Amino acid sequence: MLIKQLEHDVGMFGYVLIVLLVIVGPLAYFAGVDSRIDEKSRRRRFTG
Repeated sequence: MLIKQLEHDVGMFGYVLIVLLVIVGPLAYFAGVDSRIDEKSRRRRFTG
């Protein structure tokens, strides 16, 4: 009974973790790409 409940909790936690990764992963990636692009354009503006 206790082990079955534990398995269920771990399964739910794993599911939530995967959903968070799927949502936050691309957002973090695009935020990183955006900041890199901004940095390059800023440098270009200052030098040229």
